Amino acid sequence: MQGGSAFDPVIKQLRYLSEILHHPLNAGRQISTISRCARWFVGARLVDGEVAMPFVNDTMLLMKRGMRGLTENVYVGLSEFEDMGFALHLLRKGDLFVDVGANAGAYTVLASGVVGAKSVAFEPLQAAFSQLVRNVSFNGITDRVDLHNAAVGRSSGVARMTVDLDAANYITTHDDFSGELTEVPMVALDDAIGVNEPTLVKIDVEGYETEVIVGAEQTLRRQSLLAVIIETNDCAIRYGADLQSLDEIMLLYGFERSIYDPMTRALRPRAIAGAPGGRNTLYVRNPALVRTRLIEAAPFHVIGRSL
Repeated sequence: MQGGSAFDPVIKQLRYLSEILHHPLNAGRQISTISRCARWFVGARLVDGEVAMPFVNDTMLLMKRGMRGLTENVYVGLSEFEDMGFALHLLRKGDLFVDVGANAGAYTVLASGVVGAKSVAFEPLQAAFSQLVRNVSFNGITDRVDLHNAAVGRSSGVARMTVDLDAANYITTHDDFSGELTEVPMVALDDAIGVNEPTLVKIDVEGYETEVIVGAEQTLRRQSLLAVIIETNDCAIRYGADLQSLDEIMLLYGFERSIYDPMTRALRPRAIAGAPGGRNTLYVRNPALVRTRLIEAAPFHVIGRSL
């Protein structure tokens, strides 16, 4: 007999709840965690529209029910704990952060709202871009953020994208996709960044990461660039790419695979790209300098913890 059990959705939710309760920022705080999650769960169903939820330090995120990419921050404080913590500890006021695949702007708010860095953010889909604009404006960081309603690839042009998959929308290069598509402008990162010198780049484009890297040769060669956070999962096979090839490119540019623990501020080597666990791979250049920055960074405050 094929098909899942009627209990599968319940089991899935229980597993998700267990992950939330065992998250590093929630460990030992099960009661307050359940209370916070319950308040959001109920409140999001009572309010017709967006709710401003506390984020890190004094920043806020505008969100509403169904925005999985944002609402995870309510449940666990930082939806991508290691990488968001790394960004907060690495960046300094006046640095440049590049957010490729910014979605509704959580990373951009961290970089420019919490730290005070400058940001260049790219988000191709109009709905997500509008949310990004609202979060940037709501946090009063418009003067520090350069927003681009565009996809990023190996060259300038036009791309086709899915539109109804929330944070998982992606560029499609095939004609057999049956869902709704939209055309979006595309730019190469080198063209968009120009002579500017970023300190950190984050790339989250649902498998299109290698195409972004190909169009970022000059950006990746800049010695100001200390780290790149790249989503690394099996979505790359959509475009005939693989994690090993992407990893080899990053190593050739002088980066090292790394893992960061925001709780201890420890940076250590990572053996394999995309594993174990996690959605991203952190690539670091000049690790001695990076470690100094991480250790000397001012603490930040999220869901009652100081890191």
